[in-house]
Amino acid sequence: MTMPIDFNTTLAEINEVFHIQYPFLSLHFFSGEHHAFEYYKPADELNSATLIGTLKHRSLEATVIELHFWQTTAEVEQMLKKKLGIDAQVYRKHEDGWIQTVGSDGLTLEQQNELGMQSRKEIINLHDREKPL
Repeated sequence: MTMPIDFNTTLAEINEVFHIQYPFLSLHFFSGEHHAFEYYKPADELNSATLIGTLKHRSLEATVIELHFWQTTAEVEQMLKKKLGIDAQVYRKHEDGWIQTVGSDGLTLEQQNELGMQSRKEIINLHDREKPL
């Protein structure tokens, strides 16, 4: 998957392209330093309408981010930090909500997406079993 990014790209647009490819994953962006296997605080999350150009030095040129199913979430987060200068965290669908993939940063995007899909199936099956006959 490739994502063309320029000065006027919003954080929401980056996540949208990512989420289309990985429907059970989501990218969130934060201010502050981040290390693998650490959680972000919700208060540090950046507004999704934020333009990349307002977060990066004005000399930002258009770039293309390439993500592959075999990359780990830690690798993706590090690459986004290196190329765009922003801290990102992959979130995974978990039941009816979303969780940070901090404890599983060593899993690939494909593995994370599969876990999210399985979690969703389990909650749907649970709801179906609770329906009266």
